[in-house]
Amino acid sequence: MSNTQLGDYYNVVLKKNNEIKFNEKVKHWSKDEKEGLYGIVLFDYDNELIMPLYEGSEYYIMTDSGQTFEKL
Repeated sequence: MSNTQLGDYYNVVLKKNNEIKFNEKVKHWSKDEKEGLYGIVLFDYDNELIMPLYEGSEYYIMTDSGQTFEKL
């Protein structure tokens, strides 16, 4: 299990919903890194950090109090 603090703002880019933006953000990733990748979460806009979303895994966006805000 891994917890990542996203901060106040994040953007979810799913390949099926926005393939152009998705491909733009992962164009320098290796084939292995893209294997099973269905989306990405963009956060920390100053540093433009990216968290990958892989098939077969479960991801939850939670509030700072631990309440589920969104299930990806």
